[in-house]
Amino acid sequence: MLFPPVLLAQYAGTLEIQDTSRIDARSNQPYTLAPTPPPREVALASDASIAPMARLRLSDRQWDYVLTYSPTFTVTDVELISESQPVVLNAGMASIGWHDRFLRVVVSESASYGWEDLAYLYGTPVAGQTLAATQSQAPGQATGPATGPATVQVPGQTSGQSLGQTGGSAAIPLQVFPFGSSSTTASVTMHETRSVTVNVSGGYSLTGNLTNNPAATTIYPEQYGPSAAASVAYTMSRADSLLTLASAQEITTPVGVCVGGTAGQTCRQVAPILLVEETARHRLSPTANVSASLGVSGSIYPLATGEAWGILPVGGVAYTDRFGAAPHDPRDLLEPSGVRLSADLAPTINVFTGSPSNRVQLTASLVSRIAPDVSVSFLAGALQTISFPRPDPSPLTLVNGGIDLRFRVTRLISVSAGVQAFWENQQNVGVIPTAGATNGPTTLATEVGYVALTVRLPRLRL
Repeated sequence: MLFPPVLLAQYAGTLEIQDTSRIDARSNQPYTLAPTPPPREVALASDASIAPMARLRLSDRQWDYVLTYSPTFTVTDVELISESQPVVLNAGMASIGWHDRFLRVVVSESASYGWEDLAYLYGTPVAGQTLAATQSQAPGQATGPATGPATVQVPGQTSGQSLGQTGGSAAIPLQVFPFGSSSTTASVTMHETRSVTVNVSGGYSLTGNLTNNPAATTIYPEQYGPSAAASVAYTMSRADSLLTLASAQEITTPVGVCVGGTAGQTCRQVAPILLVEETARHRLSPTANVSASLGVSGSIYPLATGEAWGILPVGGVAYTDRFGAAPHDPRDLLEPSGVRLSADLAPTINVFTGSPSNRVQLTASLVSRIAPDVSVSFLAGALQTISFPRPDPSPLTLVNGGIDLRFRVTRLISVSAGVQAFWENQQNVGVIPTAGATNGPTTLATEVGYVALTVRLPRLRL
């Protein structure tokens, strides 16, 4: 009976617990539609959420264990009272790591399962969260879930019509559907010398609408596939370093567009993406860094006459600078003052078509500590599809931004308030798109104002 306590006594650990409660006012254009007749458009909606998080860390001289659980409980469209939609997202992560002086091996699994409101997803770029300001995407990573509205049947709409084609104020009905995700990864990091580090990793990911709900398929389709990467980092001096990266990924979309097909026709799409990239980093000062990347990507692009490999350039630049002193506690509820600017060109997988899509993404963020316990953050981003090497059947133009004001009440409590906005224009989003571009562009917009309270418990040392 004493074996578990004796075993645990060999490890040092910490337990962290915190919670963020949030309420917001949200407006989607086109308007969402109340679920019960008569049809009622919701011009201004309200959502409330609670997001607790618990993280346990255990370690000894060579082993590290991390276990995280972070459920999110949300009630969307609170103003509808009995017709409001409760949705739950369960998310967790577990990792095991082993290391010595020269080698580190880590195996991790992250997964989520829950229910989502179609109208809530429709107006937000990340499932289960309110508007996020330009979340970065790794080269070859599949597009996030919400890049357009879903195909739905609204009252008074004839069969075959789609959103943006009714000639009036099309609306998205409130509808709940299950979804989930899983990502398994393993990595090996070797410190060959004091200046050379080699990393090799691989994994398999799965995400999407679990029941193939036809109304949710085009906004959160099922996608899965393996990935692998290898990199060599070389430190030339205290100020300069180089990173050579080679990666490969294959994404399968069971319900993708059939190039040259008819509206509503779907095909299974399998899209590989290969990438080789060189990144140079330079420290301008103790707080400022600049980096530049250049490389090539290769993928199979579907054409009307078949398929062909395309070899295209990729790259990016980034600049970061911290204006204030680094926080003494990495869990500080306020970020230090600083700025980050970046521009990237990289391939991804179009969530509607399942085929490769090349996009330029710009991001900017500015954080200012206007007082010792007060910070204000400005976020902005833009994304544009590049119609090369062939026109994308579902091109995307996206702009978003936001401002957040945060006040630290105590070391463990903070209050924040802000406004976020999201606007996009995308071709062929009323029905599953085809290369024939039978539908015109659809313009979507969302504005969110929110107030949030974050409370954390003192870190418990085990």
